[in-house]
Amino acid sequence: MLVSAIIPCHGGVEDTRECVRALQAQRAAPPLEIIVVDNASPDATGGLDREFPGVRVVRLPRNRGFAGGVNAGLRAARGDHLLVINNDTRAAPGLVARLVRALESDAGIGAVAPVSNHVKGAARIEIGGAGASPEGGAEIEAMLDQHCAGKLQDVLTLSGLCFLLTRRVLDRVGLLDERFGIGTFEDDDFSLRLRLLGERLVLVRDAFLHHHGHRTFQALGQTLKEVMQDKRELFEQKWRPHAAGRAAIALMRGHSGLAAEHATAALRETPRWPDAHWIVGWRAANTGAVDVAQAHLGAFIAACPQHGEARVLLALAQLRSGDAGGRARLATALRECFFTEAEAADAIGGLAKVLVVTGSPTEALAPLANALELAPEHGQLLNLRGAALLELGRVGEALPCFERAHEVGCLEAATNIGVCHWRLGRRREGLEQLHRAVQDAPQDPAAQRNLAAALSELREAGVVTPT
Repeated sequence: MLVSAIIPCHGGVEDTRECVRALQAQRAAPPLEIIVVDNASPDATGGLDREFPGVRVVRLPRNRGFAGGVNAGLRAARGDHLLVINNDTRAAPGLVARLVRALESDAGIGAVAPVSNHVKGAARIEIGGAGASPEGGAEIEAMLDQHCAGKLQDVLTLSGLCFLLTRRVLDRVGLLDERFGIGTFEDDDFSLRLRLLGERLVLVRDAFLHHHGHRTFQALGQTLKEVMQDKRELFEQKWRPHAAGRAAIALMRGHSGLAAEHATAALRETPRWPDAHWIVGWRAANTGAVDVAQAHLGAFIAACPQHGEARVLLALAQLRSGDAGGRARLATALRECFFTEAEAADAIGGLAKVLVVTGSPTEALAPLANALELAPEHGQLLNLRGAALLELGRVGEALPCFERAHEVGCLEAATNIGVCHWRLGRRREGLEQLHRAVQDAPQDPAAQRNLAAALSELREAGVVTPT
């Protein structure tokens, strides 16, 4: 097996030197050919093949942007495995071996990528500047081995910062689209094309890459925000004619209902696109359409088995439908998939919410305690614990939960604070709190409903309240 590492660069020769050194120092990796694509650099990048024996330099007469540089490297590559990597990065010592292991683990995986300190989406880990040196990269790898060794995570898109795929998959999907010029959104475009073929995109949670961050844009005097706005327009122009593209665009813009409509149409046009099932299933799960959610989330998970959020949503939908097997499904998802502590807390909280809503508040207390150990200042979880205690009649214990939830930003807790005061016989405090809750969240039906109930009770008792 030969892995071809392709490093596109316009300037930044010192960064490129360090990137090459880190790749040459890889441990337990397959044979590696390193191809530096000199995108008309104004510095000594074109002579790196004389500094580093075995490194090949592909010299381009003009700057063809990120996609153009990558494509030139892909055409020159001899390996069956193709690694695209930014020049302002430092690969941790086991990066290549870990990416190859993950890619080889399932024939359905089209491309894999590492986690990084400076990258978009789920691949980002908050470690600051740690990992820039070989020793630091090894320390980060050791930390990842402790917490998520061997864990893979299905995602909808991969960043162009660094990814590995096989030549077989490249032949299916084609080269990067060079219309995106200097960069950004060519990776979203490439990811969407891979997904439309049914290929899995996977983050390798124990593979780490340090990234300095957008130095090419800085050298060219452009801000990332300016570039992204221009390239987003290009992406939308390209994909708007397609139902899948319209769904992806709506999802990017946060319009989940519209995205689900287009995704439903896309299922007829491009039935191999698993993300259509995800979009429709996610929307259904969050709007209470349990049967629709189960059907589409099940189809999505069959194609993307390590998508933790989908597996949690399916488990909760199963519970809402009355199937107690959802609890075992949730436990399995938490064990097998990657979750941050906050995500795990949300998942366990989802179970507790279903238990409270379905009339099992006592059963909800244990999972809520587990979730609050992971996220002790989680407002929704604190509010939910208060709701379970309130349902059990333990009003004095519920009140401090609601008060703390409100302190950390959970607006729904304001109504529950008023309810507690009311049930404890403190009518004045309860009424004042319910009025404040309605003022703070006038669209909250629970606040309106509880205030109306309190006023009605006072009127029946013959108590005159100020208007």
